[in-house]
Amino acid sequence: MSNPRRKFKRYLTLCFSCMLIFSILAGQAYAIVPAQSTFFATSFVEEGDGYNTNSDGDLWPSAWSNDDYLYLANGDGKGWDLNAAWNDIVFNRITS
Repeated sequence: MSNPRRKFKRYLTLCFSCMLIFSILAGQAYAIVPAQSTFFATSFVEEGDGYNTNSDGDLWPSAWSNDDYLYLANGDGKGWDLNAAWNDIVFNRITS
């Protein structure tokens, strides 16, 4: 009687070996380039000077909303409210 664990290990070894051999024999990898965006708006912003603020956090992705405010999220910090508690994710809204 054969051991099921041993059979499973042999099966996994065979699968990984086949994947390795296939990837070596496949030759070159090709990038998939998507078609040009048809999104309603795109923009390019030239690299410029930074603006330092009294804020805490990293990774500040932003998006405009239909209420004409700019919304930002930041990770690992307090955002612009330095008296707030530290959080994994903080949401901010920029108003004029």
